[in-house]
Amino acid sequence: IDTAVDTGHEALTDRQVTARSFIAGGVPPAPPDHGTAVAAIIVGAPGTSSNGLLPAARLFAAAIFSLRDDNRIVGTTDAIARSVDWLGQQGVRVVNLSLSGPGNQVMRLTVERAHESGMVLVAAAGNEGPNAAPVFPAGYAPVVAVTAVDAALQPYSEANHGDYIDLAAPGVDVWSARGGQGGRYNSGTSFAAPFVSAAAALSLAKAPDASPQAIRQSLHQSARDLGAPGRDSTFGWGLLQPPGSC
Repeated sequence: IDTAVDTGHEALTDRQVTARSFIAGGVPPAPPDHGTAVAAIIVGAPGTSSNGLLPAARLFAAAIFSLRDDNRIVGTTDAIARSVDWLGQQGVRVVNLSLSGPGNQVMRLTVERAHESGMVLVAAAGNEGPNAAPVFPAGYAPVVAVTAVDAALQPYSEANHGDYIDLAAPGVDVWSARGGQGGRYNSGTSFAAPFVSAAAALSLAKAPDASPQAIRQSLHQSARDLGAPGRDSTFGWGLLQPPGSC
């Protein structure tokens, strides 16, 4: 669930991508750079400039972000809720939410019901700084909240901290596709989340009957501890260690 995805990019042209827009009619969509980058991290074609983690996976891409008259990029809770409902109808088990914002009752109920139905929900922990309040949907209990670290395993300077953080993954200077052609380096918890989504999908491929909580627990248990021993508010349970090869 993201911006639109540029399925014409070389990294995505022959991938299994099913796209649908949940943007209100007559409202222009946001540029596809963000969604294209996240999609390519997951399913980018081998041999291109944006080789994905799970290139053979099937990706359902729900576009929810529009471009307003003041050039603000905006997504609505209603669009997120309708996207999650659509993904559930398609049998999707892992949902990547590289987005964050204020919480509300509708979003909370949406993620709770999705979790109860068997979905693993993975969300960006936010880029509002170490002293910022929790953001959502990452801050809701059923959601796996992902923070970002750099190549030296240091926390991304703008990442949120908090007791809701589950895992850390690469999210600083991550190369991926952009809308149009070519790619660029990206930083933020948005780009760490798909690493965890890919690992969750790999775990489910090996154990299709596993519950969301079992998948989450296995990712916690296999994480490489960073920072203070045990779970902490900077890295959560630590650095993601995908099960098997990914």
